[in-house]
Amino acid sequence: MYTTAVFLYTQRNIVVVLSGPSPRRFMPVYSKPLTLHKGVDNQLQFQFLNQEQKPVDVTGLEITFRALDQTGSVILFQQTLTPVFSATGIMQLNLDLSTLVPITAQQCFYTLSIPSQTGNAHYPVYVDAQAQARGDLYIVNSVLPSVVPSLSVTIPTVQGNPGPYPFTANDQPLWDASANIWFSSIITNDNNPILTLQMQYYQYTGNVVVLGSCTGNSDWAPVQAFSYANVTDTKGYVLEGFYPYVQIAFEANANNIANGFDTLSNIYAR
Repeated sequence: MYTTAVFLYTQRNIVVVLSGPSPRRFMPVYSKPLTLHKGVDNQLQFQFLNQEQKPVDVTGLEITFRALDQTGSVILFQQTLTPVFSATGIMQLNLDLSTLVPITAQQCFYTLSIPSQTGNAHYPVYVDAQAQARGDLYIVNSVLPSVVPSLSVTIPTVQGNPGPYPFTANDQPLWDASANIWFSSIITNDNNPILTLQMQYYQYTGNVVVLGSCTGNSDWAPVQAFSYANVTDTKGYVLEGFYPYVQIAFEANANNIANGFDTLSNIYAR
């Protein structure tokens, strides 16, 4: 038996408002990255200090939090902060889980803007010693997994004149070099370490080879190979390893692939 310690706390970041007549200059040394978790409600706290490291009274001020994409050209969402201890400059972002549902997990930025006491102007809030008004923000899928839809894989009917392809394993041909071989569309794997495939066969006789490539244009290498005889079933495959591009090659001895692909349907990758 052992115990795992867990922590429940609200992320709080010190930010600086250049207010008052003091010539002093105070800035946090670095900007602490903030994290928002998809699938749950989130809270982020900010304490507003001036250049003398004194709390700024934010009573009655409408301070806006904005999340920007990585290019800084798109506002992912924006929301007004909620006062927690206004007299000591502490305000909080209370973010409902629904806000992040349409937003893809990513590394992005956040900004804060604060109105002047008179309300006639808005000023940036600084997050580090370089007077940066933009901090790092991570939107992550750590609490709930992301939903990745399956990719429908096709076998293009127009492939010129598919012919023999020199697939080998340990210098031995994987199949008869005189056979016709047909190829699926190319699957872009985005360097995921695991790729799952599903193929539905109907009275299929032939060989199946899963190919991997680093470029997607050439240097295809066999990763997995299978042989079937009159199989009617749904087969699943797990491809482990970093293969940026994946393709499936079929040698149909029954020749049904060349005549409308009657023996294969519902090919999916995920």
